[in-house]
Amino acid sequence: MRINSTIIICLLVIWLILTLCTISSILNQPFTKKQRFFWIVFVLAGPLVGILAYLPFSFNKEEVPDIFLMKHKKGKKRPGGGGLTRQG
Repeated sequence: MRINSTIIICLLVIWLILTLCTISSILNQPFTKKQRFFWIVFVLAGPLVGILAYLPFSFNKEEVPDIFLMKHKKGKKRPGGGGLTRQG
C-alpha cells in the first residue's frame, strides 16, 4: 500500500473534523472559562491524548446520569469465596 498525497489529505481532513467536533463539545459543556481554555489547549497541544482524556467528560451528566455507575444485583454472591483456607 502506497501512502500518497490523497491519503494524507483525507487523514488531515478527518483529523480536523474530529478536533473541531471535540472543541465544539467543550464549548457546549457547563465548564468555567478556565476549564474550557484548559481543555481546548490540551486537545490542541496533544491531539490524540487530549481527545482521549476529554472523552469521559464529554457526556452530559443530566442526559445520561447512570452511564458510569456499575449496577450490581442485590442478594447474588460470587462463587468461590475468594480466600485461602487451611484444611486439616
